[in-house]
Amino acid sequence: MGSTKSLNKLNRSIEESSPLFNYWQSNQTEVDEQKRISKATSEGIHCEGIELFINEPYKWEVLYQSILREIIETDSINNSQWHQSNSAQRDISLKNLKKLLAMLSKEEQAITINSYYEKKLLKEELLIDLVSTKINKNISHQNIKSQSFINFLRFTKILIAIFTNPYKINIKYSRGSLYEYTAIASNQLRKVKKYNLSI
Repeated sequence: MGSTKSLNKLNRSIEESSPLFNYWQSNQTEVDEQKRISKATSEGIHCEGIELFINEPYKWEVLYQSILREIIETDSINNSQWHQSNSAQRDISLKNLKKLLAMLSKEEQAITINSYYEKKLLKEELLIDLVSTKINKNISHQNIKSQSFINFLRFTKILIAIFTNPYKINIKYSRGSLYEYTAIASNQLRKVKKYNLSI
């Protein structure tokens, strides 16, 4: 029971840490859409992947939650037998999280990283790394060897997540993508199942 409560608390903290949390709680009107877009960096096309944040918020959110969860999970494992592979995965995940945060304005970046501290999601050393604008590319040779396999597993896991919406993101309108329709359908199926169980 205690572990379930802890997991629910962690899930809620991750959701609330997202710069798009208020957007998903809103009616997602045109005004809400403009508020969301205003959180983007002013660097525009000079920022790698900025189109993802502006045009595909649901996909950005799935990537954000998936990557943040990876960092939290790998950082919580203390088994020395798995230390090297976990270190490689964490380094890659941190680099990817930095890329996602770089799509935000400096103010939103600061708010998001501060929420990790307030909610105790990440350790201090990781917060310091995130605050740094430098993206670490000095991954060891051993880590490079395991990077391809890690990336394959991550790609598969995130691809499934994009279509099945395991984080129950409250997407109300599809922008025409198949994965958005399946994400909305997944939420509706959960509501039907929950209703049937309550009868």
